[in-house]
Amino acid sequence: MNAAPLRVGRGGRASRESNAEFLEPIKSKVMKRMNAPLQTKRCLALLLVATLMATLSLGVVANAQQPANDEAAADKPDVDHYAVPTDADVKTLLDFLNTVRRPAEPIKSRAAMVDHMVKTAAAVDVATDKIMAANPTDRQLATAVREKLRALETLQQVGQGDAGKRLEEFITKSLKSDVPEVRGIVKQAVMQMTLRNWPRLSADDRNKFFADATEIIEQGNLDGSHLQMMSAVVRAAEQSGNQAEAIALVTAAIPQFAKSQDKMVQERIGALDGMLTRLKLPGSKLEIEGTLVNGEPVDWTSYRGKVVLVDFWATWCGPCRAEVPNIVKNYEAYSDKGFTVLGVSLDNNKQQVEEYLTKENLPWQSLYSNDESANGWLHPMAVKYGVDAIPRAILVDKDGVVVHMNARGPALGNQLEKLLGPVDESTTDASKDDAAKTAQAE
Repeated sequence: MNAAPLRVGRGGRASRESNAEFLEPIKSKVMKRMNAPLQTKRCLALLLVATLMATLSLGVVANAQQPANDEAAADKPDVDHYAVPTDADVKTLLDFLNTVRRPAEPIKSRAAMVDHMVKTAAAVDVATDKIMAANPTDRQLATAVREKLRALETLQQVGQGDAGKRLEEFITKSLKSDVPEVRGIVKQAVMQMTLRNWPRLSADDRNKFFADATEIIEQGNLDGSHLQMMSAVVRAAEQSGNQAEAIALVTAAIPQFAKSQDKMVQERIGALDGMLTRLKLPGSKLEIEGTLVNGEPVDWTSYRGKVVLVDFWATWCGPCRAEVPNIVKNYEAYSDKGFTVLGVSLDNNKQQVEEYLTKENLPWQSLYSNDESANGWLHPMAVKYGVDAIPRAILVDKDGVVVHMNARGPALGNQLEKLLGPVDESTTDASKDDAAKTAQAE
């Protein structure tokens, strides 16, 4: 495997200038994307988050301190933070992978973050080649492969010329490794890349994805990263209508995860049961129980005969709050026809919930758990139905049967029209006129 065409020396001005010359076009592309349309910004944001997550996974928790004064800065050795050690053993190179992710200076702008991200990926690309060529142990090799994949994908995303081709070649080569852990790491990385491209996959590609995922699960030795992947797989399957395949995958995964000694898996194993329940909800009856914000128990049977939107939300959730006007609009349009809403707050602070509900004057009720050990994400209803992302708006018909798993935005109005018929335009116009008169009077 050839190293990236990045000239990295032992430090000093010449080395840094060479790196800067190579990296400048890449940084320019990234900064242009920062000013691009929202979809592109989201892609770059995901890349930055992935980079930061990788940093945290290596235990980096603090930035280097600045020199106390100019004199101290002058005495500081002129060292290139991103220079890969030469003639170093495997342990030193692995330590470098950890160190290089820690910014040499506090990051104060997005331009600085992009600069650090690109330089780090380029340095890791070179360092991992050195590790793999130095007769590492199986565990050391697995670490190098994992970091190499991250680096190449980052360089591909920011537009480094041959990174995409080299990533494909590295994946193909690593899948033939004699080390099972290496093959597992690469397969999992490929699955994560596939998930990011899920909406554009063909039916055959998705079927192959589920087959590969099942193979990985059946091999066992699962950790927290596999659990996170499962959550992403389930969400993608829900969006594309692949519930049956996802149900089979989660069903096979539960006994395998139960064998895991990983702390994160042990703490969150129950989430898989919730995922499985959630996947089976479409076409099934939803059962809700618990306590309302006012302290009274909810009477779910009293909602029969109405179309109900069960809205999992929280005051700290921006998208949840942004969706409220749409829910209110549909409530006003369809409440006379038999539509209502029941919220499930995933907050940890009851006072904040009460203040928000009072301020917004919402015409529906919400559940809230007063049990500090079972509120927030641990609210019994969130656990029961595997709610791991909000807003989650589950729509049920008059019989309590789930007809839509996330009725938000235009989907809510479309579903209500199917279930309750079109809105009476005269009534809608009259409501608009009343609202306009009220606003004018105020």
